[in-house]
Amino acid sequence: MAKLNTNLNQIDFGAGAQGLAATSQSLGQVLSSMSMSSNTGPRFKLIERAQPDAINYIVSDGNIRGAYLEQALTLLRKEHSNASDMELAKAILAY
Repeated sequence: MAKLNTNLNQIDFGAGAQGLAATSQSLGQVLSSMSMSSNTGPRFKLIERAQPDAINYIVSDGNIRGAYLEQALTLLRKEHSNASDMELAKAILAY
């Protein structure tokens, strides 16, 4: 389960080195494609609205799924079908 450190500046996702490397690569691919899109269109607004839901999803280890997150995951899965929901949620948060 994700842990918030005491100064609230970092989230520890508890991934091992190999898992972190694989996740970083997947996140990089997702973020790369997301950054090519406009920062003002409906896609950007949906991703922006999904960020609080993504935080809840990550911190709850996937147990809390908000409506905006579900919409954003549906959109992103069309382009990144191999990425897990957790990887996509982290990419949404990092965007």
